[in-house]
Amino acid sequence: MGINTVIFIIMSLLVFIYIFNTFRNGRKIAILWELFFLGIYACVFVYALFPNVFGIFEGFFGISNILNFMTYLAIFLAYFLIFLLYQKDETQRVDISKLNRELALLKKQLEDNKVLQSSKKSKSKIEKK
Repeated sequence: MGINTVIFIIMSLLVFIYIFNTFRNGRKIAILWELFFLGIYACVFVYALFPNVFGIFEGFFGISNILNFMTYLAIFLAYFLIFLLYQKDETQRVDISKLNRELALLKKQLEDNKVLQSSKKSKSKIEKK
């Protein structure tokens, strides 16, 4: 075992421990993301222990080298994560628009109530005179 293998194994185990601790102490991120990152680091762990395992994928996809396969996979995952972030951004944009509309309606109702109350007060003052 080379030093790179030992480093990958230690890093993967540390990330596993960290993710399990965050899950146990209260979720800070969604369970889907936790499972996604656990899967990524599980692949790193398996690759560190058994580097020839991904040779199956090389033959299936017609890729000549494991480094090329990992590069393609990284690019694919990066685009997938960008898509998920864009989706989250759009959802938040819609939610913010809804909140802005609700705040505007509430503000208008408060202003209408103040005008109504002030007009009632002025009418009662006129009637007293």
